[in-house]
Amino acid sequence: MVCNFQVIEHLEAPERLVRDLSDHLVPGGQLLLTTPNRLTSFSPNPYHVHEYTAEELAALLGPFFTKIDVRGVGGNARVLACEAARRRRVERLLRLDPLGLRTRGPARLARWAFGRLARLVRTQMARDRVVVSEIELEDFSEQPTADGALDLLAICTR
Repeated sequence: MVCNFQVIEHLEAPERLVRDLSDHLVPGGQLLLTTPNRLTSFSPNPYHVHEYTAEELAALLGPFFTKIDVRGVGGNARVLACEAARRRRVERLLRLDPLGLRTRGPARLARWAFGRLARLVRTQMARDRVVVSEIELEDFSEQPTADGALDLLAICTR
């Protein structure tokens, strides 16, 4: 078994990684891979080259595996409340850039701003007593489909 969590969205040529991961598996071996679900992502991350839908992820993985099952990773009410609070703050900040200038300037500037704005959002959440540190592993669960999931979980068999 090979595990690869939250990496593929950062790569210009993800096929190389997927091929290498597949090559490290014996026939019948499995890859567990997670990546953000583009359909529930609300904040463009300048470090992500591409965020995937379940269908796009399955298409990427298809040539390298005999079986692919794309599921979701969801959260309970505590996780969803935290995500909703974060989303409100991020959307408030993004309204300050109605022309989308953050996506038109140098990537280095977008990354610099992203880091500072992410820290600002975390500070605001702490001030408002939205406590991310109270979220635990048990607050997340595997979902049979990617519908509404925070992240995609691909279970691939070679």
